[in-house]
Amino acid sequence: AIAWLAPATEPGDEVRVEAGVTPDAWSLLWEGGIEPDGDWQVQNAAVTCRYVRLTFADRNGNGHIGGLAEVRIYP
Repeated sequence: AIAWLAPATEPGDEVRVEAGVTPDAWSLLWEGGIEPDGDWQVQNAAVTCRYVRLTFADRNGNGHIGGLAEVRIYP
């Protein structure tokens, strides 16, 4: 499982969570808006991987992307 927490003040930009066994091949685990309510978002993914990446997009068009306060990766 992968969990992330957005600060309550961040706008609802988009995050893409991907995982891979090598740094050259990625599988999409989840894509969607960041919920800026201070609650943990959890993606239960039964994958074997060595790498995890999160990429962000400015879907609100406000000139900057939001951020995450914390990310947790569980075995």
